[in-house]
Amino acid sequence: MVASRHRGLCTGAIRLRTECEVHYSSKNMLLLTAIFALLVLICNIVYLNRKLSGEAVIVDEEFTNSRFLGYEDEKIMQNLDKALERLSKTRNQSEHAQNIVSMNNSVTIAIGCAISTHNLNIDLSGRVNVTDLLENMSFFIHLMRGFCLTASDNYRYYFYIAYDYNDPLFSRNDSLILFGEAFQITTRNLACQGKSLHLKPVLCMHSKSPGWAQNDAMMAAYLDNMDYYYRINDDTLMINDRWTEKYIQKLSEFDPPNVGVVGPSLFCKYSSCDKSILTYDFVHRTHVEMFGFYYPRQFPEWYADRWITLVYDGVGRMKVLKDLYLAHTQRDGIRYSVNENRRAHLPHLLAEGQEVILTWINAQPDKIPVIDKPRKVIAYSLFGEKIRYWHGALRNAQLLRIFFPTWMMRIYLEPQFNRDNKLVQKYLDIIKKQTNVQVIEVSGHVASSVAPALWRFLVADDTDLEAFIVRDLDSRLSKRDKILVEEWLTSGLPFHIIRDHPNHSPIVRGCLIGAKPKLLRGLLGQNWLELGKQYSQPRGFKSSGNFIEKVVLPKVQNVALCHDIITCPMLKSTYTCHLKNITIPRGSNFDHVGQKFNEFEEPRQIDIDILRHQNSAVTCTRGLV
Repeated sequence: MVASRHRGLCTGAIRLRTECEVHYSSKNMLLLTAIFALLVLICNIVYLNRKLSGEAVIVDEEFTNSRFLGYEDEKIMQNLDKALERLSKTRNQSEHAQNIVSMNNSVTIAIGCAISTHNLNIDLSGRVNVTDLLENMSFFIHLMRGFCLTASDNYRYYFYIAYDYNDPLFSRNDSLILFGEAFQITTRNLACQGKSLHLKPVLCMHSKSPGWAQNDAMMAAYLDNMDYYYRINDDTLMINDRWTEKYIQKLSEFDPPNVGVVGPSLFCKYSSCDKSILTYDFVHRTHVEMFGFYYPRQFPEWYADRWITLVYDGVGRMKVLKDLYLAHTQRDGIRYSVNENRRAHLPHLLAEGQEVILTWINAQPDKIPVIDKPRKVIAYSLFGEKIRYWHGALRNAQLLRIFFPTWMMRIYLEPQFNRDNKLVQKYLDIIKKQTNVQVIEVSGHVASSVAPALWRFLVADDTDLEAFIVRDLDSRLSKRDKILVEEWLTSGLPFHIIRDHPNHSPIVRGCLIGAKPKLLRGLLGQNWLELGKQYSQPRGFKSSGNFIEKVVLPKVQNVALCHDIITCPMLKSTYTCHLKNITIPRGSNFDHVGQKFNEFEEPRQIDIDILRHQNSAVTCTRGLV
């Protein structure tokens, strides 16, 4: 009732002034202006009293769409800034949950933000001080001021600030120190006191690509085990409080919970702003676990926000909160160029993304049981510090729950990697926390006598297993892979070979085999460790496939199921396994078992091009390995 009277009074005051401007002469305007000012003062007093009592401020659509909060000219912007300044001096630090969501200070919120100083009004050629940043950067002028007034006390907030390596300010040696000091000064503001706020700078090795920078920020947050992710801009002004609880509540209402995206209603200074999409998005960490990224790599500048809006909206999992507003002030203008042609990626990425969401929902990966004694294992070798392999280990651990929920993932790890590499260590820590993932450190005489590429084959000596398959970390587990493996297990044959691409040469790829350990031991006549010692070379067998082809295949080919899409005339007299054509249609991305990906989940383009231009009859090649 109080809220309703408050909104009606304020809206009426605004309408009164508007009508007076139209119907009354300037002679009578002084008195009317004074009346209007008194009404606005009463509105502000009521507003502040409600803030002091802990009551959430509700701004209805009619009120917020008026010129008072419309940001149509500089005077209005200045008025709102002054109101925020007055409010910050009287902010009450005790807030009440009001039965929205039970608050827990162990819940972490990542605030992801790409920041740029290309249009910053500071002379960076000389000495720069903290005051320069506080008075000129939108991050401090708008984002932090509004954030401190609207964030809730009982959460831990982490600001992941992504900046370009060649940014005018952040390329200076003293920039992070200055920015950190400015952040600390801001957090000591009365409105920020009592809140758990932390700064996490993220260096980006690219330039003027905010979509990539935002993804980098959120992926860094995922590796830090953040619970929720709020992607915003540095030139943003938060208007309503209790947004944390409301976003979390709305995500929890999806079935299953947390599979979706929510965001605020938008105010924008320019009419060109697209209010049909979420300019700001809030998700649970489930989003990254589903996709392996926050935003697709195909969108360096625009369209990433359009993608995340439409990919969820297409399956009924996008919600705009009508009682929460953010203002995109665009104080610094557009600080990067836009390639409109990238919009063409949207249709196929939306189709693929919606299939990912539906597959996740149907699989219910959060409900799979923990395996104590594995019967089936997917084996990998992990050595060196290339991030594409570490990311691949994490991504396959996520996909394991979708496509191979009854299998254990076993990683044979080189323990001598550089422990000072913090990024690699973060990957290792989060990999170990994944469900049904086993990490075995290879050391001693095994590490010195068997090449790292062959460590994964040591799974063959585990005769307690029913079956195992061997894969590369830079490929991805998939539905296609799952179907072929199930066909092999049903066949009853003890060995499995997959050749799903013209470049799958030599005859056998070490990363595309499977076997039943007990039967394999009888066929080989010795354990795999001894075989590995005999045929290893120091620090790497050039191709584990060569090892399988020369040592193993002659003994197993008569009892092997070979899934093959390739016609190989040279194999007619030597390749006598049980051939079975692969009849599964490929998707729009020309997926194939063993397909290579980088750490940004981009497939290797040359492999796609080969499949796109191939004839129906494929002749085997000696191509990429």
